[in-house]
Amino acid sequence: MTMQELYQLRDLRREIRMDTERLAELETRATHITQSLSGMLPGGSDGKALERQAAAIADLRVLIEQKQARCQTQLLQLEQYIQSIPDSLTRQIFTLRFEDGKSWRWIAIKTRNTESNVRKICSRYAKEH
Repeated sequence: MTMQELYQLRDLRREIRMDTERLAELETRATHITQSLSGMLPGGSDGKALERQAAAIADLRVLIEQKQARCQTQLLQLEQYIQSIPDSLTRQIFTLRFEDGKSWRWIAIKTRNTESNVRKICSRYAKEH
């Protein structure tokens, strides 16, 4: 796996979190629209705001589900890759960095190493394999 592929899972997870937050905002707005509806439409409205919100919510839910499925696939590939690493320390570094999303500093402390060393171990292994 390339370093770009390794970081892809972290980026995808971040993207899913952002989309989930956006979905919550859309749902809140839709609730607000529903609560503010009355017998009279406000001036200039075509009366389809709730309909548009519902469609946007449904579309975003589908998008999140697709990204979550892709995330699961990438996670499985990453786990298989990490399990194929023969050295225990290198496996720990890869797991902490790419599965758990930990910082180099946190990994260094956890593995009783230096930041520089854990970075080097990771990059060397990725380049060689």
